[in-house]
Amino acid sequence: MEFLTSEIDSLTIANSDNAWTESKPRNRKTKHMKEQISESHQASYSYPEYHAYVSDEVPLMSWHGNAKRSSFIHEYDTNIMGSFTCTNARCKKNGWSSKKIAINIRYYYGNRYNAIVYNQRCKDCNSLGSMSVDISSYTERVAYRLNKWLGLPVETPQHSGESKGPHQKSLCEGCKAGHCSEGNTTKFWHK
Repeated sequence: MEFLTSEIDSLTIANSDNAWTESKPRNRKTKHMKEQISESHQASYSYPEYHAYVSDEVPLMSWHGNAKRSSFIHEYDTNIMGSFTCTNARCKKNGWSSKKIAINIRYYYGNRYNAIVYNQRCKDCNSLGSMSVDISSYTERVAYRLNKWLGLPVETPQHSGESKGPHQKSLCEGCKAGHCSEGNTTKFWHK
């Protein structure tokens, strides 16, 4: 009999002796997993806590936390899905969803990687949003790119639906940092 203690925590299994053991979850995917991930309001975030999801898809990789101190081998800009809540108490906009949240994925020596996700600003008041990432989208995009760099066979991810409006570069922190695949058409990507 199996009980999932939480989406990220390990799976607890009762064995035949009624003793409890913990093991790695076999499959954490759900159709639309979302988790609130930004308490402070900054331009970009990295999420080492999501490595457990990525490692289910790409077990050869490990998280690289020192992004600024070492050089990378490959870099790729793409986008993921999620939603935002305006953090300005005086703003009347409740929130917005986005299918174009900028993410920069980097591959380092020793089969290590990291990913930086860029915030967006409210179009009504220009405040940075509080971001909630679609974890399935994050996992799919990061795992796809890492498998491609490792030379493993991959299927091109399916993109669900069209964006409801044009990409607004002035509200995208990924565009400002030069890491938005939607807004930066002149950037050279290392494939």
